[in-house]
Amino acid sequence: MDSRPNLQPLGDSALQFVWKEIDWMDAFPLVHSLAHQIEAAHLDGLLATVPAFQSLTVHYDPIVWRWSELAQQLKAIEEQWRLSVRETNNIDQVSRSGKSIEIPVCYDDPFGLDLHDVAQQHRMEADEVIRIHLSGSYFVQMIGFSPGFPYLAGLPTKLITPRRDTPRVAVPKGSVAIGGRQTGIYSMQSPGGWNVIGRTPIELFQSNQAPPCLLRAGDQVRFVPITKQEFHRLSTVPNS
Repeated sequence: MDSRPNLQPLGDSALQFVWKEIDWMDAFPLVHSLAHQIEAAHLDGLLATVPAFQSLTVHYDPIVWRWSELAQQLKAIEEQWRLSVRETNNIDQVSRSGKSIEIPVCYDDPFGLDLHDVAQQHRMEADEVIRIHLSGSYFVQMIGFSPGFPYLAGLPTKLITPRRDTPRVAVPKGSVAIGGRQTGIYSMQSPGGWNVIGRTPIELFQSNQAPPCLLRAGDQVRFVPITKQEFHRLSTVPNS
């Protein structure tokens, strides 16, 4: 871990650690590990930590903190974190301390809108695409694009697929899709250009719940296959 993040202001009530010198695939365990370290400090006036691909945003109450004072405090936490990681070499363990959850997916028609196109691009059968996709161990890098939409790292390299040339105007809610090196789940109907290979009946975003998002950055996800009949049955059952 040789690259130090830059710390910079972001408006009048947030600041941001940014890793500029390393690839986002190498940055995300550092981002999540530092987020856990800051959360563990339980500083008054800190409202939220928001991990992204190569940055960590910290939202704070400007009545409680001045920028310069909080920046000094967070720099001290970051330095302590770096020393801990060097001594224990526990970066992977700390960064993957979220919950584990299984997401049921039906790959059957009409849910796998682009399944056969993806199979054709990779010169394999649709069943092989499904098998490989199910074999992945996925990690939520960030929530974004729309409320509850998880960007999942861990897609097997055999399924890396460029986004569609022409995005759809409306991708159905629950669509499980591939975009480049990632898998994602459309938490609500929206435009989108990722390759849809299946659909889940699970609600990823419910505004009347606390928290409203089923997943958060740092969680681990495993997909499990279900039939069309199971999909429709689970669609009528509220998330536990």
